[in-house]
Amino acid sequence: MASLVRIERFVFKNGMWNYREVVPYSFDWWTNENDNSKQRQEGFFYTLCALYALVAFVALVQLTRIQMRVPGYGWTTQKAFHLMNFVVNGCKRLNLILYTALRLSLEAVQMQICTA
Repeated sequence: MASLVRIERFVFKNGMWNYREVVPYSFDWWTNENDNSKQRQEGFFYTLCALYALVAFVALVQLTRIQMRVPGYGWTTQKAFHLMNFVVNGCKRLNLILYTALRLSLEAVQMQICTA
């Protein structure tokens, strides 16, 4: 019982959960590692872009496979689901590509302004 009271006083301050007192530097290392590394951020963006492209491609293959197998049924729930997966994951991929390109071009413009 005494340990429970001690933990409650340690963890809670003013009725709020304070994770930084319980585990002080467990979340800071992730932020410090990734916010300061442009190469790691680009790696994350390109990996996510490739995974979204893979999921979109698989959804398109499934959609065409279902259409070739049973063309007479029209638009079923399964076909609409695969079409939505293709569209949403394709848009996410495009969003990541455009964000990365825009960020790189803005950094280049900022470097030109700083050197001028």
